[in-house]
Amino acid sequence: MLAGTPLRVLEARDEALYCALYGDPDTMRHVGPALAPEAGRTAFARVMAQLAARPPRAAYWLLPWRVAATVAGPPAGLMALQIHAGAGDAAEVGVLLPPGAQGAGVASAGIAALVDVAFTASPLLALWTRHVRDHAAAAGLMRRAGFQPAADGLAGECRWRLTRAHWARATQEAG
Repeated sequence: MLAGTPLRVLEARDEALYCALYGDPDTMRHVGPALAPEAGRTAFARVMAQLAARPPRAAYWLLPWRVAATVAGPPAGLMALQIHAGAGDAAEVGVLLPPGAQGAGVASAGIAALVDVAFTASPLLALWTRHVRDHAAAAGLMRRAGFQPAADGLAGECRWRLTRAHWARATQEAG
C-alpha cells in the first residue's frame, strides 16, 4: 500500500522484532502491559493471519529510521493500519517505537507517508488513532500530522481523527 516509500511490509521473518517491541516494558509504557514471550508469539500469529486474509483488514510496516532513506538498515519500529469491523470507511493508525527511536521524526514521517497514500489510493474517508491521556509527545505528533481531537474513548485514552476532506483542504492550502 505504501509503494514508492522505503517502508517494508511486516513478514514472518520479523517475529523476533515484533515480540521484542511488544515485550519491552519501556517501549510499551504508553501503550499497555508488555507481552510475555508466548503472548507476543500468539499476537504475531494473529497479525500474520490478518495480513493473509482476503481482503486484508490490516497492514503492518517496518518503519526505517528515516522514511526518506534510500539505504536499507535496521528498522526503528512498526506502523499499522487496521480496519475494524463495522468501520469499512475508516481505519486506525498505530505506531510502536522503542525509546531510542522516539522523538527522532520516525513516527512523523511514517504517518505522513501513510496518510498521503491512504487518502489518494484507498477508499478510506477517515483515519483515527488513540493514545494514553498524558502522552504529550503523541498529542503533539497528532496535531502536527493534522489529526483533530475526537470524542474520548476508554477512560484515560485520547482519540484523534483525520478525515479525507480535512486532509485535502490542508494539502491544497500547503501546495
